[in-house]
Amino acid sequence: MAVDRLTVNLHLGRRLAEIREARGWDRQRLGSLVGVTASAILAYECGADELSARMLWGLAARLGVPIDRFYDGLASRS
Repeated sequence: MAVDRLTVNLHLGRRLAEIREARGWDRQRLGSLVGVTASAILAYECGADELSARMLWGLAARLGVPIDRFYDGLASRS
């Protein structure tokens, strides 16, 4: 069964926030590392903006996690 777009956006955003917070980073710091504003990071975390594959790759690299970490638990939502 496919997972709808909003569910994916919300899940990825929650995971992004969890990983960022576990590093003790604020949105400004993460945004500056990937070339976006703190407001853009907030929009990703809230699921308001969809993460592109390129941005997700960059976030994973900067946060030092494998990209699949963002998808952990998503299958259980379908």
